[in-house]
Amino acid sequence: GTAIADATASESARESLREQNRQLADRISQLESYTQTDQALQEALGLTDAYGFDSVAGRVVGRSTDSWNRIVTVDRGSDSGAASGLPVMGQSALVGTIVSTTPTTAEVRLVQDAQSSVSAMVQSSRVEGVVRGSLEGVLYFEDMAADATVEEGDVVITSGLGGSYFKGLIIGTVTKVEKNASGSTVRAVVAPNSDRGLLQEVLVVLDMTSEGAASSTFRDPNASASGSAASDTGSAK
Repeated sequence: GTAIADATASESARESLREQNRQLADRISQLESYTQTDQALQEALGLTDAYGFDSVAGRVVGRSTDSWNRIVTVDRGSDSGAASGLPVMGQSALVGTIVSTTPTTAEVRLVQDAQSSVSAMVQSSRVEGVVRGSLEGVLYFEDMAADATVEEGDVVITSGLGGSYFKGLIIGTVTKVEKNASGSTVRAVVAPNSDRGLLQEVLVVLDMTSEGAASSTFRDPNASASGSAASDTGSAK
């Protein structure tokens, strides 16, 4: 009887069923989007608590289209407290700094950009240097002392020198160390901890009340996800 009824169903009835299926598919897609957004917000709240941030959450609404610049636009501007020079965090680490604002948006130069440079240090040994971006999008930890020792797996954080970044923001993890003929470290390749897929949600850091990953009491809420271990590293300088 069901088979006969299906075979004789009017076209309007079948179209109604197809429309219901489309609506259900749209609702499922929306629920998945809400779930992803909620997860990102939970991670952002974890970062805020761990670092002692005064921050505002935003979303990426635009990206540079050329290969020379790595700049994204976020939907938070001067009306929300965003200003040039403020750092921007991703899901677990530093992603860049604000270079310009409008009342409702801000342009963020990513750390991988060739014009980006960040005063940094190794979290465990306190070896200091500079993390620079490159045209190919690779991060390099350079300008360290001649006798400095850097190892694969070392976590690199902002040092706070120069006043351009708050101290103790995680940047990434050393994946390769380049040495000269005498065995001295020349530079190291750093994998950014926030480079886990397409950047969508960010935190604009307005102020920071702690030394973050430079503190011996810091606990990275996303350490297991990002693959970095921001564990005890001795007292901060």
